[in-house]
Amino acid sequence: MCELGSRINSNKYEGFRSNQPLATSISGTVFSGSINIIVLDEFGLHAPGETKGYSLQVILEGSVIDKFGIERAGLTFKTVSVSIYALESPVSVEFTAPSKVKIGDEFDVKFRFRNEGKHPISDLKVSLSLPFGISAIGPIETIVKVVNPREAAEAVFRLKAENATTSLITVTYSYRTLWEYVVLEPLKTLGSITITKIPVSLTISAEPREVTVGEGFVVSGKLIRLDTGAGLAGKKVELYINGSKTSETTSNATGDYSFKIRIESVGRYTLGVYFSGDGFLPSEVVTTVVVGVPRASAITWSVVAIALGVLGLGTCLYMYRRRRTRW
Repeated sequence: MCELGSRINSNKYEGFRSNQPLATSISGTVFSGSINIIVLDEFGLHAPGETKGYSLQVILEGSVIDKFGIERAGLTFKTVSVSIYALESPVSVEFTAPSKVKIGDEFDVKFRFRNEGKHPISDLKVSLSLPFGISAIGPIETIVKVVNPREAAEAVFRLKAENATTSLITVTYSYRTLWEYVVLEPLKTLGSITITKIPVSLTISAEPREVTVGEGFVVSGKLIRLDTGAGLAGKKVELYINGSKTSETTSNATGDYSFKIRIESVGRYTLGVYFSGDGFLPSEVVTTVVVGVPRASAITWSVVAIALGVLGLGTCLYMYRRRRTRW
């Protein structure tokens, strides 16, 4: 057995030894010597690590002149079978990427391909299968012309997180061995990335906290993204009173919101503001207000006292006159 691409010497393999020369059917040696052969795999069919059998044949064609001076055409040949082993051409792959990112983050996914074999590889083609929830910033395919033994090549792809999910990172790569065989590794999953929603802070306050029936008051607060501390503009927030949605509004450029409301019944009320998320983590906050009856003013009580006094005096005069009439 010999290696693919190595030289086969006639002194090394049976059928080509110098003590078994090519000869005519008449007599005499007509050729004796070494024949060097290189076995190539031009069709790319000999996989690395695979052994194939080949039949080698040397043909001698010509003519000879016998002892009577007559020229005679002749043909002779030798055949030998050999086993050819294609060297292993291993490539190792390492994967580097963040394990967790947030929606909107841009990040790099890096692949490192190392030639672990004894011969160069060529046309290393790397293609990233774009996973769900992630978009590409730039190309998702690259080609490296040559990677020498014990050297490495890198393929780096810039990506952006779009949706909350866990995405598998899958790559397809191929390369040519020294003897033109194409090694293909399709859809190789090397890891995963978890994409999370951005957490937010939502605040609420009611001013004043105690009001009377029909009195207007303001419920306000602020919506902030916690990763940067910036206010979230243009986001819908909803107002709930005792669990029932009553209105909604949109946060302004700095993330502030407000509701102007009034309640027409006496009682203690739970006010809640809800943010559904919209690419961020949802959030909800609550507060309470107390709605009471209007307080009577000092003038009102004076009028009541005078009215009661007049009513009492009138009653007394009526009873006095009625008693005198009886007498």
